Amino acid sequence: MDTGKKTSKGQFLAKPGKDTPCISPDPRQNPSATDADQAANQQQATRAVAHNLRTVAGAGYLYASLSGFLGQQINPDAYVQYFTQLLRDCGTPHDPIEVMIVEQLALAHHNVGRLYAKSALADHSDEAVAYASAAARLAGEFRRTALALNEYRGRATERLKVVTDVDEGEADRRRTARGAEA
Repeated sequence: MDTGKKTSKGQFLAKPGKDTPCISPDPRQNPSATDADQAANQQQATRAVAHNLRTVAGAGYLYASLSGFLGQQINPDAYVQYFTQLLRDCGTPHDPIEVMIVEQLALAHHNVGRLYAKSALADHSDEAVAYASAAARLAGEFRRTALALNEYRGRATERLKVVTDVDEGEADRRRTARGAEA
C-alpha cells in the first residue's frame, strides 16, 4: 500500500487520492490563469500541505529521529503505515489533541529505545551515562504522557456523555411538544 512518498529533502507527501487533495503546481507559473484560478489553485495546494501535516508529520518526525540511528533500513512508507496502524489500534481517535498525544507517545517510546541503545554503544562512560540519563528522563515523560492520555480520554468521554444527555433531553422535549400539538 503506497501511502505517500518522501521527497529528496526527507519531506513526506501523502499520495493524492479520493480523500487527499492533489497538490497543484505553483499557480504563478501559469500566466494565462485568472486571478481567481490562481487563488483557487493556491487554496488547493495549501489544503494539500495542511492535510500532509495532519496525516504524515508524526511519521516524518519518527523517521527523522530514527533514520540517523537505524540508517536507511526502513522505508519511509513504513513509518506512515506504522502511525496509521497505531492510531487504528488506539481506537481511531478523531480528536486532534488525542491524536497528537498518541503520536508523542510513539515518538517518546522509540526515542527512549534509541537513547538506551546509544548508551549501550557509547565509547566512553560519561557519554553512556548521559544517554542513559536522557533515556530515563524521557521514559518518565512517556509515563506521564500516557497517564495524561487516559485522563484526557476520560474527560472526552464525560463531555460526550453530557452532550448525549442534553441531546436526549432535547429529543424528549421535542416529542412532548409534538404530542401537545396533535
